[in-house]
Formats: sequence, structure tokens, C-alpha cells
Amino acid sequence: MEEAVIVEAVRTSAGRGKASGALAGVHPVDLLAGTLRALVDRAGIDPGLVDDVLVGCVQQVGEQSGNIARNASLAAGFPEMVPAATVNRQCGSSQQAATFAAQAIMSGSQDIVIAAGVESMSAIPLGTARPATQSARSAIRYPAGLVHQGVSAELMADKWKLSRGRRSAPTRSPPASPTWTGRSHRKTHRRSPTAPQPSSSPAPARRVSSGCGPAHGSMPFRSPETIRC
Repeated sequence: MEEAVIVEAVRTSAGRGKASGALAGVHPVDLLAGTLRALVDRAGIDPGLVDDVLVGCVQQVGEQSGNIARNASLAAGFPEMVPAATVNRQCGSSQQAATFAAQAIMSGSQDIVIAAGVESMSAIPLGTARPATQSARSAIRYPAGLVHQGVSAELMADKWKLSRGRRSAPTRSPPASPTWTGRSHRKTHRRSPTAPQPSSSPAPARRVSSGCGPAHGSMPFRSPETIRC
């Protein structure tokens, strides 16, 4: 099995999404396109060699709809033959894009993949793309409704009696090697000889998270100022 490695990483500056923000007037497509262009320029590669562009985006409505990954890659001047897809795994969307990129390279099906993430909360505020109602089948299984990740974290802490001190304490031993669970938003991956160590995930709580955004049902919603995903 091939190893996927990061050969370059680029990101824009970040801040609170608000109408008066420094990047509020930049279209989300242009925000991502500028980053994609800078990435290939810094890596020194021909964008025509890119096998795929995978972009995580949660609020896929308005300016961020219509496969923003494809729109941004074209706006960045990438050849039309370079494919692109937008991924939504809620707050783990760009992380999932990186995982898909690594998997494609490790399997040997692709050589160079760009994994990215974009979210302009000035243009598309948190919660804009949430469902207005709960489905009938979902209501049968989860009559109290699904909750967002902030409440899910509190439910898990309560279920397994995880104190704030225990959760804030550093790990006793560092991982043996880097994993694919970081916060990097712009990555290019290329083959290399050995495979990375897989990361572990916590056991799920009984209540199920629907991702970021207000809860369906009786669970209270806490604003993004109180709970940050």
C-alpha cells in the first residue's frame, strides 16, 4: 500500500464571519480559487496533473451551492479536464476531503489530489442549510429529535462521566506518527512508500448528532457564540 504525504499547504487568514469582516466582500468561490491557485504555484506543479480536487463545505446553498469545488477550480484557472467534488460531513467536511484524498492515493488509483475546505459565514451564516422539518421515519427512530454537535458533546460527557479536568488534560503519550485528523484546510497529497497509522474515534453517544445547527425536537439550540464546532 502506498503512503499519502502532504507536500504543500496554504490557507487564507481567518476571523469571525460578519458583514464588516475583511473577507466579507470576497465571493466564496474566489476565496477558494485564490487558495487553490496559490497552492499549485507554491508546490510548483502543473494543475493539469491534479487527479481530483475535493472540497469540504457544510452550507452548500447560495454562493456556496452548485459544487463549489468545481466552480473554484475553474476560477483558479485549472484545466477543465481536472475533476472536482464537494463533500459534506458537517464540521468534519474538509477533514473528510483529506481522508478521501489519502485513500485514493493509498489505493494507487490517484497520484496527486488537492483536499480543501471553504466556508464563508459572512455570506452564508451557520445554520442556513439546515432542514426545516424532521422526516417521519427519523421521528419514529428519534422522537426527541437530533441534536447538534455541541449538545452531543455534553451528552457524551454526562453519559461517561467525563469531567472538564479529564477532558482538558493532555494525553499521556503522543501518537507514534501523524494521522489524518488535523485541521489543515488546503492539502496536496502524493504517493510515498509506507502507510500512515489510522486514527481512533470515540464511541458514539446514545443520542445522535445531526451536525452543526439547531436541533430538531425538544433539545435546546445554543448559538455559535456559545458552541463552536
